[in-house]
Amino acid sequence: MDNSKYLKQIIIDKYSAGELIEKEDVVIDESRINIYLNGEKTISMMCIPKNQEAHAVGFLMSENVISDVKDIKSIDIKEDGLEVRITADVDENMLQNLYKEKNSYIWLWWGGSNWKYRRQCRSPF
Repeated sequence: MDNSKYLKQIIIDKYSAGELIEKEDVVIDESRINIYLNGEKTISMMCIPKNQEAHAVGFLMSENVISDVKDIKSIDIKEDGLEVRITADVDENMLQNLYKEKNSYIWLWWGGSNWKYRRQCRSPF
């Protein structure tokens, strides 16, 4: 499977061994994908335009907007791959929850044979 069409070469400044070096590097070439749910634009996200159906359905299921693939009535993907239109039975409360600010809690553990340190970080999602 050749995924090279989703990569692009750019010039970066890299700091290494105390000096700044200009060099060529490869990055993922993402595009903005718009997801419409029941005729309404629901979310835009950056990703590669590949497997958009799985990406959109997986996202909506992970957010509990759709509880089962059986809830989906139709999926249409625009020819350029940048728009996914889904018609489905949804949980309206969870759909509204998509637009609220979320926080995640990250637990970081550092440890060795003689010590352990735990730190909780709160960061905007």
